[in-house]
Amino acid sequence: MQRFAQCDCTLGSTYSLHNERQGLRPARLRCSRATTTIDRIDTKADTVDLAETASSSSRVVITSSATSSSNGHSSGDAAALKDINTSSSREKEDLAILLAEEVARRRNFAIISHPDAGKTTMTEKLLLYGGAIHEAGEVKARAHNRSATSDWMELEKSRGISITSTAMTWCYQGTQLNLLDTPGHQDFSEDTYRTLAAADNAVLLVDGAKGIEPQTRKLFSVAKLRGLPVFTFVNKMDRPALNGFIIIEQLETEFNLQSYPVTWPIGSGDRFCGVYHRPTNKVLLYTKGGRGKGATGIQYDLDDPALQDLIEADLYEQLQEEVELLQVLGEEPSREDIMAGRVTPIFFGSAFNNFGVDLFLNSFIQMSCRPIPTRAKGNPAALLPVVEEEQRVGISGSSSSSLGTGSSSSSGGSIEGLVRPDSPHFSGLVFKLQANMDPKHRDKVAFVRVVSGRFQKGMKAKVARTGRTLSLSRPQQMFAQSRATVQEGFAGDVIGLTNPGAFAIGDTIYAGGCLL
Repeated sequence: MQRFAQCDCTLGSTYSLHNERQGLRPARLRCSRATTTIDRIDTKADTVDLAETASSSSRVVITSSATSSSNGHSSGDAAALKDINTSSSREKEDLAILLAEEVARRRNFAIISHPDAGKTTMTEKLLLYGGAIHEAGEVKARAHNRSATSDWMELEKSRGISITSTAMTWCYQGTQLNLLDTPGHQDFSEDTYRTLAAADNAVLLVDGAKGIEPQTRKLFSVAKLRGLPVFTFVNKMDRPALNGFIIIEQLETEFNLQSYPVTWPIGSGDRFCGVYHRPTNKVLLYTKGGRGKGATGIQYDLDDPALQDLIEADLYEQLQEEVELLQVLGEEPSREDIMAGRVTPIFFGSAFNNFGVDLFLNSFIQMSCRPIPTRAKGNPAALLPVVEEEQRVGISGSSSSSLGTGSSSSSGGSIEGLVRPDSPHFSGLVFKLQANMDPKHRDKVAFVRVVSGRFQKGMKAKVARTGRTLSLSRPQQMFAQSRATVQEGFAGDVIGLTNPGAFAIGDTIYAGGCLL
């Protein structure tokens, strides 16, 4: 006795149903993407075992024809498939909610600066205020001092400079921060250029005494080319520094970049005592903490009479005048202007003395860009047209140009479009290879930035360049030289994969939707 079942799937792979015990003849589920076999249909238990299910089907319409003696079995088959489809839809909905939540709470950024602007010290203090470390190391070329967390190579420790980029991940106020620390010296700038390809935001560190410097210009041009929003921190205000308005003028003249001062310094050099916070109209006066510890600050309203006794008379008068001038610079910019790179929020402080770092970190979390859609080529089922997605997420200006404005016309079965960070298909970018991170082993680690979907330990992924399928069984979360096994990751995360010679810089790895 023979029975036939025809199923139309909205997303499209071709499945074959086969059961020798019940005499089922092959039936087809017509889809455009893949061919998979359903192993068994047990009509007595009304269950179906699937070797592989469609990745995003949301509806299955079942029609069947059979002899009158097998109507009961056909109904059972249809009910089983309906239950499986309902369960699959529910799982997809749960995954979509999970992806949206995880992407929304991630911030990925790189710090760029001219050498000796205090980048590594700033990194240490961000880790300190974020709770990732309990005591900040110092950047000094002395063996007996505690070295900076991000400088793990022996040459970095001995010379007090950053030579290679590192990745550090920690959680702060419910937000997962992924910091890419980069070398500032020109000899190692190629590493910085590659690392910026994996960043969603750029923090531009400026020496308050020197202003804009040559390497600052080069790295800013790369960040602009990538379409990254830029956040500026003017460091070393505990030393004699330029007037803040001069630095603002330099940014506008050299980079054509409008500035919005979020904080403003009160004094400089040994008279630097605090900052004015524009959004709250409050003054924060700091007291130095112990070595490697955070500073303590007390807030006052700008019109609080007590400030006249706490701040030197000339500094207090200068503060009042400069606050009035700040109003001329305009109101707070829109988020779209910041994301498009037309306006940079600017902060002042001293990373060494921990002044202003806490305000910067809190403001950065609120104002920075979460993972955004990325331009790619591949299966139409895994991508959205560029123009359609840009309009949906509100991408504009330089950010959209970094993603491209390519057409969605087909070429060899693939299109050029955008892959969303909350896409159910996993994809990642290999942006760095690092050898000998573990002195006990001659290892080689590939740094992978998760672009979309959900990464899971042990999953299989394909390298687009070679077509080779790999089992990602030993993923690691990086914290400078330290590592910890990671079970899962989402868009914006940086994961270390042991590299068996399968990866090259610029490789795309993916699972599910095919990407090039």
